Amino acid sequence: MTRDPRPIAVVLPPKERFCAEGAGAVSLCVRDMARSSRFGDRLGVLGMPVERPFDGIAFEGVAPGAWRLLGRNRGLAMAVARRLGHAGASLVEVHNRPAMARLFRDRAGGWRTTLHLHNDPQTMGGMGRPEERRALLDRLDGMLCVSDFVRDRFLEGIDDAQGKVRRIYNGVHLRPPAARPKRREVLFVGRLVADKGVAHLAQALATLLPARPGWTARLIGATWFGRRAPDAFERQLQAQLSLLGDRVHFEGFKPHEDVLAAMDEAAIVAVPTLIDEAFARVAAEAMAGGSAVVAYPSGGLAEIGRGRALVTAARDPALLEAALANLMDDPAALHHWQTAARADFPFAIERVTAELDDWRETLLAPSSVGAATAGRPSAV
Repeated sequence: MTRDPRPIAVVLPPKERFCAEGAGAVSLCVRDMARSSRFGDRLGVLGMPVERPFDGIAFEGVAPGAWRLLGRNRGLAMAVARRLGHAGASLVEVHNRPAMARLFRDRAGGWRTTLHLHNDPQTMGGMGRPEERRALLDRLDGMLCVSDFVRDRFLEGIDDAQGKVRRIYNGVHLRPPAARPKRREVLFVGRLVADKGVAHLAQALATLLPARPGWTARLIGATWFGRRAPDAFERQLQAQLSLLGDRVHFEGFKPHEDVLAAMDEAAIVAVPTLIDEAFARVAAEAMAGGSAVVAYPSGGLAEIGRGRALVTAARDPALLEAALANLMDDPAALHHWQTAARADFPFAIERVTAELDDWRETLLAPSSVGAATAGRPSAV
């Protein structure tokens, strides 16, 4: 990000890494939508410093410096606010950190500030009670939610008379149909932790695979991001499935491009999340590549999978096993769920980014609702 003013500054959470090595879901969403945005070189991304940021996007790594004594979120927010005070910006989009958005709006009234929510807001600090969410909404110029589930959770107990709260899905790239038949493989992608329902999947695979010799399974992910030794939960999963030998592969974390390639090969992708997902990018990307998705009805998963994925009636390992068995044993059912999403896919990156850019145009207009005082903000 240069020192030339950019109308839109996108601010990442401190834990996000805007690079191929270790990028989380938020960074991937910001990257893809920035590359597709009609704002082009008028948009910049700010976050923690990385060695090799994603290509094609103006990025500036901002180190908290002495501000880190205030904590990760506030420290980064203060450092970014000082940086923007020198560079200039008209709209600041903060991702997934209410405290950071509040600080930008309170400390520099010249910036129109929005908060983009990628999690259930009622589980985030400072937004558990309706009056807290009401106070935050009154301060900000807009609130973007990645699903109706997130929007409904934010508005529970409050109103949105000014129409500040919008639902705009995360966008993913629709990939061309596979040139060859998919492998008879069940794929899991994500952290190997209890909340992701991977123990339910391991239980189902231990029962299903011995009776279906042509099928295999692959698990991409680990307990922790980066290179760390497996913890007790991960070792337990490996031991549980060890009797299946080389029919089950634990592959650890992989770059995003390798994950997409794995999805393009796998007939089925399982997303048995036990907690309420805000959106579940894994499910959308699997559908975009023509895999049949089996998912639990967890928050936004039920929403994005409606009519596009085989969503079970409850978070029940027996129902997960039955759904997987149905797809493994019935080629017609498997084909149906591999193609169902492409008939109605509202998550296409071009469609979603155009909707986001329209919203940005409205916020950048001089008469936008909640617009702060005109002119370039002073340094914080």
